[in-house]
Amino acid sequence: MRRLAFIAFLIFIVGCYYARPPSYMERVDYLNQGKKSLKSGDCNKAIKLLREALKSQNKKFQTLFWLGVSEAMCGDYPSAYKHIQKALGYAPSQKWTARLYATTGFIFLLIDKRKEAEVYFKLSKETGIKTDLLELFNEDKLDRKSGFEVIMSWM
Repeated sequence: MRRLAFIAFLIFIVGCYYARPPSYMERVDYLNQGKKSLKSGDCNKAIKLLREALKSQNKKFQTLFWLGVSEAMCGDYPSAYKHIQKALGYAPSQKWTARLYATTGFIFLLIDKRKEAEVYFKLSKETGIKTDLLELFNEDKLDRKSGFEVIMSWM
């Protein structure tokens, strides 16, 4: 009887282990794998991995930001805007706040909404922190390729 109870206990423990939610390290790995996929140019894979990472309460800012960037690279601008705006609520510094505003401005440029882009680039400038995106915009040299190159340099 004791042996049967012990076997049932082991089966229960093994079942709980395999049914558990991903651990913190697995979620961080989703974030790192997502960033790696994004860096290699596979935005669809990055989106999938970053959505998994988003299920964690940890590293929320990074996950939201890089998910938004991935979505922008893949052309899903409404989702990109939504995630970049959510990331603003978790911005760890003024530097990142400036970058988020500039990234939002860049997204609006990608969909030919210059007036909206100007609003966000102005907000970026008002933080008092220079970003390469803002400088390229002011010099009228910001295009898709240069914008994503700057953003990827923040990784």
